[in-house]
Amino acid sequence: MKRVIVLFWALLMAIQIHAQEVNTPYIPPQVMELGRGTANTLDWHPSGSVLAVGGTRGLWLYDEMFADLAHFPEVGEVIRLAWAPNGEMLATFSPDNQLNVWHLERDSYRLRLDRSWSFNANGTAFPFLAWAPDSQRLAINLGTGAQVLDVVTGAELLNIPDLVYTLTWRDDGSQIAGVVDLGTEIGQQVRVWDAASGAVINTYISSDPNLYWSDIQWSPDGSVLVGITSIPAALYVWSVSTGELLNDAEEFASEFGAYFDMWWSDNGQELVTVSRSVSSYRADSILDAWNTASWMPNDHGYLEGTARYVAKRPDVNEWAVLTWDSQIMLWAIHGAEPLRSNSTHAQTARLLAWSPDNQRLASATPLGGSVYIWDVATPDQVEAHVATVPYVGWNLDELRWSANSEVLIGFQTIPEITAPGTIPTEFIVEWNAQTGEYMGTIHETPGYVASDGSGDYLPVYTWNNDFTRVVTTELADTPVTISTVLTNENGFMSPDEVVGTVDIEGDPYKLVWSPDSTLLAVISRDPQGETSAAVYEAETGALINRLTPTFDMDLYDISWSPDCSLVALVGRRSIADSGETEYRLDIQKIDPALDEAVDISTILDRDTTFYHAWQPASHAIAVTTSQGVGIYPITSLPIGIAAAPLAVIPDVKAFALAWSPDGRWLAGGHEDGTVRVWDVTDVSR
Repeated sequence: MKRVIVLFWALLMAIQIHAQEVNTPYIPPQVMELGRGTANTLDWHPSGSVLAVGGTRGLWLYDEMFADLAHFPEVGEVIRLAWAPNGEMLATFSPDNQLNVWHLERDSYRLRLDRSWSFNANGTAFPFLAWAPDSQRLAINLGTGAQVLDVVTGAELLNIPDLVYTLTWRDDGSQIAGVVDLGTEIGQQVRVWDAASGAVINTYISSDPNLYWSDIQWSPDGSVLVGITSIPAALYVWSVSTGELLNDAEEFASEFGAYFDMWWSDNGQELVTVSRSVSSYRADSILDAWNTASWMPNDHGYLEGTARYVAKRPDVNEWAVLTWDSQIMLWAIHGAEPLRSNSTHAQTARLLAWSPDNQRLASATPLGGSVYIWDVATPDQVEAHVATVPYVGWNLDELRWSANSEVLIGFQTIPEITAPGTIPTEFIVEWNAQTGEYMGTIHETPGYVASDGSGDYLPVYTWNNDFTRVVTTELADTPVTISTVLTNENGFMSPDEVVGTVDIEGDPYKLVWSPDSTLLAVISRDPQGETSAAVYEAETGALINRLTPTFDMDLYDISWSPDCSLVALVGRRSIADSGETEYRLDIQKIDPALDEAVDISTILDRDTTFYHAWQPASHAIAVTTSQGVGIYPITSLPIGIAAAPLAVIPDVKAFALAWSPDGRWLAGGHEDGTVRVWDVTDVSR
């Protein structure tokens, strides 16, 4: 009897241990971290020879040619920084509302923390930091008032509670200018305070109570105060002695423009302003040089990409411009082209593509100006080539590789068409994978907008993997056509003979070829905004299966398993009275013998948009979740029960996922602007 009890106990313990092992997901190890993260802010050393760049992966120092000088990852993420005028200290502000002052030894590039302050700023995104000319006082504005701090003792010297936006010192350190909120009728206006007592010296009232002030600056001699606004973009110039407005602020105002930065030329005879258009999602930034005698524009130029932050290089009329996709460019005041550029930082990669030979990984952000081609053959010696996106301002929608892994292919589409006439709506471009050199365009999709407003012709082309077939979608409730592809002697592709049509109800806004080019998976939207999905036979256009999600939801993504037997159907729905959104990924098996595909498994989460990628052998699927990246086995589960992950990469927020073709590695575009690569060999079999 005792032997039976012992055996039963041992069996029970074994079952519990096994269950614990099964219920504890495996954590794949990280093998690579590619890139330097996202650049958030920059500032020149007073000598003009060192550029400090703060980003998600710490603090970087570059020389005037953008060559590496030092990296300080221990600083943590930096969202604002500013050099002290004496060049010996650097102030940084982090997302946890920590203000640090560092002492830099330039001879050895050693960094020492001198002073720290913590603030309760309720998640302030971009504070204003401004050093006094004496380098002993530092002012900070977090949107709820400004403090002046003594960097030697750490004491708070002054609190200006009504200073709500921007911050600038007069060159003699006696006064501080910023923006004050005077209520609904008067609005936000420019005010000057005494830097020692906090007493109000003057308030400059404009006639418009609805202005949004982007920046305030003193002239080098302190005689003039300039303010710039956004929507409309307007320039206001006041005499400090009289308070008189010296220019016609409305003459050059732009209703759909937004000023966001400005700097004085070294001789004080020109003021440079930087603005961008707000009439579209993406537009190049505009640089204006104003004559400070007449306050008329001397020059007007364009910066490549949308500028995020600008820093003037001391003693030289040059500006370091940080764009929203983290490129750093050096521009001259009257230059038509950048003097030099740096593309070592990047925004979050939302496009990832492995080369078929497993040797390279391409990454990009859809609105960026660069594509990164990482040579990952040797994980501890990763090299990168930077490929320039040829059509700046267009969306980069997809990256593909040639079969021999020697050419990277990109798909660019125009964000919107506003002018009548014939215009390409899509480009397919190529880069040399070994060098990143742009090789040219291999396709242009023609579009047309009628000048009389009678309609438009804006087709969407969807190409299969080997570019032998293309689907053309034109208008809602019209058949989509399937054509062969003609490639001329110059490698230029175009649709050729129509081989079939597919009748799709509603507007097919998401259409995906199966890997073997025999089937088409489609999400369409009806006039009422409801979405539905189906799979069609590519040659005949016959309906194979309807794809019905396990709950009514708004579908936004669909993909094929590599073996073409399964689809992942992704959608979301609002949970009544909760303010939350449920995300659901249904895995369904295609079965031509049935009207509807068969539900295999369901993955659930809340308030986390699903991004996913199939394991090359179709044995698993990787999905971003609120807990990190989950890897789920493809097994049959009862309907309505959420699938459990086989492995989890915890606390990772990724916006793109991609498996290497051999199933060894999983790459993710991390929120900090790096690309992480994990070894998933143990969960990929």
